[in-house]
Amino acid sequence: MRRPTKRKLLDVEGQVESESPETKDRGNVYPIHLLARTVAIIVIAGILLFMANHQFFSQTWTHTQLRQSPTKTTGKQCREQKRPVVYDSKAQAAGRKSRFPNVEERIRVYMSNWYTPPCGDFHDGFVHYEYYKNKTDPLSSFYTIDEVASFNTSPKQRSFHIDSSIKPALMFYATRYFLDICAKTLTPLRFYCTDGNETILHTMQQLGWSEQFEVRVGTPPLLLQFGDAKETHAVESISELPVSSYPRVPHIKKFRRAIGEKELKSFNAEECIRTLRPGFQDHDPYSLLPIVWKLNTKRHYGDLSKTACLDIPWSSKQNSSVFRGKLNGAAIFDPISNEEKCLQMPRCRLVYTHVNSTLVDAFLTDMMHKLPSKIADVQLMTSIFSIHDLLRYKGLVMLEGNDVSSGLKWALLSNSVVLMPRPTFTSWAMEELLEPWVHYVPLDEGLTDVEDKMQWIVENDAEAQQISKRASLWIKDLVYHTDSMKDDQLVFKGILERYRQHFRKRPTT
Repeated sequence: MRRPTKRKLLDVEGQVESESPETKDRGNVYPIHLLARTVAIIVIAGILLFMANHQFFSQTWTHTQLRQSPTKTTGKQCREQKRPVVYDSKAQAAGRKSRFPNVEERIRVYMSNWYTPPCGDFHDGFVHYEYYKNKTDPLSSFYTIDEVASFNTSPKQRSFHIDSSIKPALMFYATRYFLDICAKTLTPLRFYCTDGNETILHTMQQLGWSEQFEVRVGTPPLLLQFGDAKETHAVESISELPVSSYPRVPHIKKFRRAIGEKELKSFNAEECIRTLRPGFQDHDPYSLLPIVWKLNTKRHYGDLSKTACLDIPWSSKQNSSVFRGKLNGAAIFDPISNEEKCLQMPRCRLVYTHVNSTLVDAFLTDMMHKLPSKIADVQLMTSIFSIHDLLRYKGLVMLEGNDVSSGLKWALLSNSVVLMPRPTFTSWAMEELLEPWVHYVPLDEGLTDVEDKMQWIVENDAEAQQISKRASLWIKDLVYHTDSMKDDQLVFKGILERYRQHFRKRPTT
């Protein structure tokens, strides 16, 4: 209260001085004197504060911050706290060996029907390559790749022109130069390129793989495709213009279609292959699958630590399920009504058919220019929910979009239980190995049983909680176990070692 009073007194003194005949000739001398005295007081006070006990003031400030901080923890605070994800006990951590795939099993899963290399005398089983380098422009170098033979060589065996420039949904071969540029400038793919630098090129160096990938050292190209496109595309060598789908060559992607355990075992039954590669026995020329790698990790794994920080106990969650997501997936262009289009799109169908449900809180957050946000008086879209909001529900409905559900990893880690149809895609998290009623509550493909399954969760609280705990263990075993990072490195090396065995330089004619 002293400072306002003092300012008032100064104002009064100024008025008195201005009214006094004796001060008219003195001009502004007296007010300047008062100002100088005030400045001196401020300087002295500053010195005293500087000499005071800094620890006392910092502690006082810290306690004040704590008293004023909101009760709701924010995502930013979680990132700053970096709360670790831990197992419930040492025994639980030790059980990883008996419940989670080992290194070699994971290599089999990620490589699928490229796991087994061709036998040395099976010429048609190899991918033949030739390297072309422009001496005047090293950036224009490229590979010509001959794909493996198919069933009765039908469809026709193709050759592809593969260069190192990185474009969405198009095969390229890895170089540090273009991955560095991509990581810094290409916004849609920069996180893929960052992961490529940190894992793929790093592993290649450890294996003695030439960074320049020159033919003289016998190094085949490392083929990749970035992005969410389900199909793999490559430029055919005939004119360098037509783009073909499903090239029959081993290549790395973020995901592939999910396959069954029986099919997976049939791919890996022999030490080497002397006949047509498994997958062509049904005359299907498109059944050779991409090799899965850990890519776009920021999007798929970036929210794990935040989930551990923001989550609440199972007993504190609402007895209902929630879905929030964009209207991803293929658009419907048939000349039908918007309602019919909505019912043909799984995410839209879920929202539209559960508008009045007390067990399913489902809304879209972005229509992606595919449909209006309101159809037949049904509001389909709402604002985005934070992870903190989603974690208030016992049930988390997870649906695939363009490929695997990006939120599935944090949902599995959470104290909630995941409801989803059987995965049709698989990624580094090995979604195809997740078991219904073990790691998640299964939904039918038509999403007609979401309310029934949520009601089951409500009526079988303890069993549902156990499903949630087993799902959490899957992600802990994958990401947070003390052996997780070491295992990842061994998997990376194992994949590339087997990858190289599929390539031979093109025979000279």
